[in-house]
Amino acid sequence: MYVAQVHKNYPKLIREADQATSWIYPMDLTSTPLNWYKGMAYFYSGDVKAAIAQYETAIQINPNHLRILNDLGSSYQHTGLNDQAISCYRRALTISPLSIELNLNLSAVYFNLRNADSSFYFIDKIYNKPLSWSEEQTYTKFLDAILYAKAYSLLLQPPDTLLSTTEDSMISNAKFLKQLYVQSKEENQSFTKILLKNLQP
Repeated sequence: MYVAQVHKNYPKLIREADQATSWIYPMDLTSTPLNWYKGMAYFYSGDVKAAIAQYETAIQINPNHLRILNDLGSSYQHTGLNDQAISCYRRALTISPLSIELNLNLSAVYFNLRNADSSFYFIDKIYNKPLSWSEEQTYTKFLDAILYAKAYSLLLQPPDTLLSTTEDSMISNAKFLKQLYVQSKEENQSFTKILLKNLQP
């Protein structure tokens, strides 16, 4: 089963997981339910609905397994079940509040729901944390988009407000917004306060 996983031979992985499954102990030596392996295989084979079914069974076997909660949340998100995705990610964060992957994923869900405040709240938790190369790439990409959404939503209060040409130009500058964000962290002030201060004439 593990060899099939390494070689990304997903049909074989599913067959091997089926053969290894036992009602006496339906998990591997790391307490990962074998259904998770099948769910992962289905997900990367393009059958997300089948993946969800396997992940849901796996989480019943081991309710506090972070990888399963994350992958189930991602599968829900992939199929547009955002409320279920949020529930999975939040549940996982109660176990591991500083998880980079979970905070990024939850931030992304809220961003897709056009909830700039919640999206910013979760990505803000990652600031200055050590990141892997892939996490750094995702974080940078997400942060640029979220800072813009946050700035845009702040300046459109009330909803019928029109941005001036200067404001529009400034908040469209990702480098400028990131500088203000870093400044807010260094000065221990809110990003909102720093942004509005710098946009004043």
